[in-house]
Formats: sequence, C-alpha cells, structure tokens
Amino acid sequence: MYEILKEIRSILETKEIASAAHRYELAVEDLTWSQARRACEERGGYLAVLTSREEFERVQAQILAEEQTAVMFFVGACRGEKSGFSWLESGTEQEIYEMLSLYKALFRGFWLEGEPGYTGLTEDGEEVREDCVAVIYRSSDGRCYLNDMPDDILSAFPSYTGKTGYICEYDE
Repeated sequence: MYEILKEIRSILETKEIASAAHRYELAVEDLTWSQARRACEERGGYLAVLTSREEFERVQAQILAEEQTAVMFFVGACRGEKSGFSWLESGTEQEIYEMLSLYKALFRGFWLEGEPGYTGLTEDGEEVREDCVAVIYRSSDGRCYLNDMPDDILSAFPSYTGKTGYICEYDE
C-alpha cells in the first residue's frame, strides 16, 4: 500500500510518478519466484513492484526493446491469505485488504483474461496453486499481461526451461 500511496501523492504534488527515476533490470535465469526475490535483494534491488500503469508500460517497453518477449518474468507480487494478490511492499494484511479495490481498478485490463485464477494445471494435468505473479508477453495482442504462476514454475511447466526470468527494480 505504501508504494501505491507514494505514487498517488507524487502525482498530486508534482504531477510526476515517483517511480519515474527507478531503473529495471531484466534477468533471464531459471529460478523459482522465491529465489528470484533473493537474487534481486542480493543485487541491491527488489522484485519489481509495479504500482502504476506508467510503470507497467515502462517495463513492457523495456521487454520489447531488449527483445525478451519469449521470457516469462516474475515480479514482486504474491498472493496474501485474505486479499488476493498484493505487491511485496504493500504493508499489513489489513492495509492490503483495504487497498484491493484500488489495485483491481489500477490494473484492470493488465491481467490475462480469466486471471488471476489462483490455481492451474501443470503440463502433466495436475492442479497447482498459483501464488506468484509474472509478466508475460502475448504475441497475438502485441503486449504484456500479468499472470499468476506457481513459485516453482519449472516443476509445473518444464517447457519454460530457458524462458523464465525476473525483473529487479532499483530506486535511483
């Protein structure tokens, strides 16, 4: 919630988004969501916390510019127990719950249709929980979407080997 409120305050006070000075790094590496989170922290950043349409569009533009459209990128959102998906820096569970309607409105149209589904089927047809969020590119639309995924994507979808990654965000 803090990051979303910071963006709203910045827009009202300066007419600019606070994340405009942030830098993003696309890392193509076969890691789980949890491992990706740690990898970003070890690099001095964090899994990207996309709190505005402008920020989502900047990340999408970078994916296109770096020609990484075949890669599924984990971002810093995960499923809470009460509130659906929330960004890592969102605050307490109660704050997350209160901000959920704003979050849904903010990213309406950015989720792949029918998502988040919270569960899915593995390549072997087994049901799996999808507690993590990734940005994926869909060539039929020529744009990126949010999609829920399992933490260990490769155990559920071995065909993603070599096509997984994560996005680190740096405050600069």
